[in-house]
Amino acid sequence: MVGYAILAPPYQRRVHSRYTIHKIVSYGYGAGGFLTLTADLGVGGMKIATSQFLPRNGRFVFLITLGTKTIQAGGRVVHTRLVSMQESVAGIEFTDISTKDRALLQKFLGTMADVEASGGRQLCTEPDPPSPPGDASTSQFLSLGSL
Repeated sequence: MVGYAILAPPYQRRVHSRYTIHKIVSYGYGAGGFLTLTADLGVGGMKIATSQFLPRNGRFVFLITLGTKTIQAGGRVVHTRLVSMQESVAGIEFTDISTKDRALLQKFLGTMADVEASGGRQLCTEPDPPSPPGDASTSQFLSLGSL
């Protein structure tokens, strides 16, 4: 049997790993402010799905929520693609991020690498709060982190 290697297209030159994780992102565009989720996130950038078509090479300031902390990163749109009339996907390269915010992002992503290395099992320091007696409906809710 012959094995096949999947090679990244030549235009994809990521230096840092990306993790498939959904975190809240806000940014301003024109006169409006927008809220969306990451599709993936890494130290060097992210992919977002958004209702606004972001122009290639456009520069934006993004606020990304990581647990209880929020970081700010300036970024450049490397590629953008219209998915439907209501949604587009944009690849963002971080171009301006403070040393403090980069360290917070690296620490957060280090935790994600630990989870990935453990076979996807979440690393918890605190147990989940108990469900109210007889309440089976609580397991039906999804958090933003599990989308």
